[in-house]
Amino acid sequence: LKNKKINIINSFNLRSSYNFLKDSINWSNLSVNLSTAPVFLKTLSISGNISPYAIDDEGKVYNKLLWENGELGRLTNFTIQTSMSLNRNMLTKWMFRIEDVPANDFKWNMNISYQFNYSKPAFDPTIRESLTINGDVQISKKTKFSYNLPVNLKSKTFGTSGNFNIKRDLHCWEITLGYSP
Repeated sequence: LKNKKINIINSFNLRSSYNFLKDSINWSNLSVNLSTAPVFLKTLSISGNISPYAIDDEGKVYNKLLWENGELGRLTNFTIQTSMSLNRNMLTKWMFRIEDVPANDFKWNMNISYQFNYSKPAFDPTIRESLTINGDVQISKKTKFSYNLPVNLKSKTFGTSGNFNIKRDLHCWEITLGYSP
């Protein structure tokens, strides 16, 4: 058995401040950030903002601290971002338990990233999700196909900013053919 060092938490931050020069609403929002890299993911970042102050019927912040009533505060923003990478060698080693992957010209890479954002500055929350898949396939020594596919998770369709490219090395120069839907 090999001992392998695994980082559980890359960084963890809590931030707030107190402005003693202001006459009211002296505390800033509490900012929470966590960054980690679990074994199966490249990155995982979680962040959020908590307001210590209550809001009135119009959604405006006023000088009443929520923690005086035993509440932590109001969650005004929450974001989760994660990504993972796959490639031919990694997948072959993982699926077939082969350490020495045969070398050939057919190489591919794929990156998958996901973001979830919850925002509620006053009463109505807004939730946004995004998924992006991008990567490339080495078709031959001199030809590569690359892609970028943003996915709209609400409508379950591909986004309009995606693109596909074929790149060919022609010795002294390169040619790229691109398509953006």
